[in-house]
Amino acid sequence: PYVLLNAGAGTVFKLNKVTIRLFANFNNILNTKYFNHLSRYKEIGVSGMGRNVSFGMEIPFSSSN
Repeated sequence: PYVLLNAGAGTVFKLNKVTIRLFANFNNILNTKYFNHLSRYKEIGVSGMGRNVSFGMEIPFSSSN
């Protein structure tokens, strides 16, 4: 068995009446080697994805009348 440690954080703020959302996600923080039981690659020794970090920013597009 294995345990994967994941975390995420985000914030929302306004800049000139526009709401902006920033976030970060961290997957498999401890870089644990694991084999997904549904994966066809486990039989040839290919483990699951290692550490992964992603950052994002959402800015809405709106039309003004």
